[in-house]
Amino acid sequence: MTNQDALRILLVEDNPGDVRLLKEYLAEAGTLQVQVTQVDRLAAGIERLIDAKPDVVLLDLSLPDSQGLETLTRVHAAANGVPIVVLTSLEDEALGLQLIRAGAQDYLVKGQVTGPLLRRALRYAVERTLAEAALKHSERALHEQAWLLRSILGSMSEGVVVVDETGTPVLVNPAAQRILGAPPPEVSLAEWIEPMRAVVSDDASSYPSPSTDLPLLQVFRGGEVNNAELFIRRTGSAEGFWLSVSTRSLQRTDGTARGSVVVFHDITRHKLVEAALRDSEHRLRSLLESAKDVIFTVSTNGAIASLNPAFERWTGWSCTEWIGEPFGSLLYPDDCSCARDLLATPLAEGQALTAVLRVRTKAGGHVIGELTLVPHVAGGRVVGHVGIIRDITERKRAEEDRQKLAKDKLLLLESTGEGIYGIDLQGRCTFINKAGAKMLGYQPEELLGQNMHEQIHHQRHDRSPYPCEECRIYAVFQSGEGCHVEDEVMWRKDGTALPVEYSSFPVFEQGVITGAVVTFTDITQRKQAEAEREAALRQLRGLSRRLEQVREEERARIARELHDELGVMLTCLKIDLSQLNRVVSMVDQGAVRVHLQDKILSMMQPLDNTIALVQRLVSELRPGVLDDLGLVAALEWQAQQFHKRTGIACAFRSSLEDVEIDREQATAVFRICQEALTNVARHARATEVTVCLEQTRCRLLLEIKDNGCGIRPDKISGAGSLGLVGMRERAEQWGGSLIVTGRPGEGTTVTLSLPIVNSHKPAAKSENSK
Repeated sequence: MTNQDALRILLVEDNPGDVRLLKEYLAEAGTLQVQVTQVDRLAAGIERLIDAKPDVVLLDLSLPDSQGLETLTRVHAAANGVPIVVLTSLEDEALGLQLIRAGAQDYLVKGQVTGPLLRRALRYAVERTLAEAALKHSERALHEQAWLLRSILGSMSEGVVVVDETGTPVLVNPAAQRILGAPPPEVSLAEWIEPMRAVVSDDASSYPSPSTDLPLLQVFRGGEVNNAELFIRRTGSAEGFWLSVSTRSLQRTDGTARGSVVVFHDITRHKLVEAALRDSEHRLRSLLESAKDVIFTVSTNGAIASLNPAFERWTGWSCTEWIGEPFGSLLYPDDCSCARDLLATPLAEGQALTAVLRVRTKAGGHVIGELTLVPHVAGGRVVGHVGIIRDITERKRAEEDRQKLAKDKLLLLESTGEGIYGIDLQGRCTFINKAGAKMLGYQPEELLGQNMHEQIHHQRHDRSPYPCEECRIYAVFQSGEGCHVEDEVMWRKDGTALPVEYSSFPVFEQGVITGAVVTFTDITQRKQAEAEREAALRQLRGLSRRLEQVREEERARIARELHDELGVMLTCLKIDLSQLNRVVSMVDQGAVRVHLQDKILSMMQPLDNTIALVQRLVSELRPGVLDDLGLVAALEWQAQQFHKRTGIACAFRSSLEDVEIDREQATAVFRICQEALTNVARHARATEVTVCLEQTRCRLLLEIKDNGCGIRPDKISGAGSLGLVGMRERAEQWGGSLIVTGRPGEGTTVTLSLPIVNSHKPAAKSENSK
């Protein structure tokens, strides 16, 4: 239901008088438009409820075909989420609690129902139901996100362990259990890895630091570890495995530790490949130093004429086995044609040809060699070729590994919806993923090599210049620590602003900062949601303000009726009694006269009390001094009345003669002061109260201070402090603020600050205290 739609109400009530009265209440003037459907039997009501699906059900518990709580139970079973407001003739809190527990959104006592109360109860019932449905939707979304997180963790090849502040694992993904072994139940991370011994890169020496300095445990001391490499060997085992470990501490919003996350993956295979590469490089250096590359000569007909000893180490064959054999026979079959073409190419002295060929080995494998071929000149003529073959098998494999890693990195960058780009120390873009470029309106190649600050981050929200030295992305170059910014703008290619939330992290190479990586997210939708929330809040405050205005108008109307009608009748009655007393005084019979005069006097005293009571009710409903003499006089009168009523000394101080203020705003200030003094009388146990009213250039300041027991901090913002909540709401309706401070034994101070509506500079007066 929107604000413009009529509220469809199903009224289940068999009493014609109640039906007529309820419809009259619902038809009264107001912003709520209603469409009422009435039935007098429960069975008919359930049928209408299923067929018509109204917005709300207004249900009488006493029906010809159902009575009591069973009536609500049957309707609630058929309601399918439609809110139910119950009508009952009994004012019983226990019954009301049973009704709420049985599914009613609210219940109303028939004798106490008014039009505003009925419309408000129906609207709130519908709004609460909509809010509950939204909450359930949010919970489902949260469960889906939790499922997605579990799925991601379950599919990761990296081990992830999350521990609480005591070091006890609270989350261990399958990869972590596979790498380290399943953890025993309810043990700390330190106890879990205790049977394992970390060693340095020689695979033998123990880790030199205390066990608490292990990267897996440093996080408990507030440290962070990035890609630390450890060789782990279980106690009593000669075999082990390599881990790359990164740790981060988890903190609460107040900065205290709440736990840690450890991410690691098995790099044993990678380390083995690295070891093989190192061995290969060592061999290659030895060969270069001692000319151990395969060096050979071939004749003009392509037969092998000579081989050096390196050939035997390479292929496993002896050199003599291949002398005189065709050079092409030594190669992998697919490379033979390439070799024939090379040998057939005429070369002048000093020229060289290069190619990569695969040389067969005796074991059935092959060696990838880089061939350099030059003409063999003897006696001034070419008699063959001299070739040098350098083993590049490992280099080729490493290139394949690097290409695979580069492909994996590119896949990772392109698989995220966030924008990610890197910059060097000069701010030039080194890479950017497609998602980031798309958000900025560019193609990735358009930004590579460009200064990213000048390109996308050169202005603030208001289009004022944003100097590079003030940019927090570049600040990480100096601090060496990452930063997170929740609300800034980047600028698209077309010149429009892109609201973003971004993080910037420095990139280290060999302990030196070489650049930064920036991740950013488009927060346009979040900003729109915040704006919509603010608009809804303003609308709600406007509604609350209107309700307060209607309430004050109703109080003023009742006060006028009491004063103009009841007050006049009581006054006339008093005059008539006075005239009757004068007539009686003329009666000759003394006994009769005395009796009548005593009777008249006994009637005069209750009449005077009644007149005083009516005057007090009129003043409390709408003090005439507020409308006639203004806010300053009304507050002074209120302080006097408080003193008379409670006996507590109450002083009013103000340098203002009067203050020009909107009538409704003056009423709000008066009611806040009234509520504050009521709280003093009820709770403060004070002997003195001071009320101060002052005006700055454009704000009104009201302070109520007592010397009582002092409010406890938990009461200041507690949900049960309805009086304080109402005072704050009145202040916020006018764009103001209400601050409550106090300490036990030192009293309480309530300070109200409001922007003045229709204010003018007031005249000063001397202090007035009472």
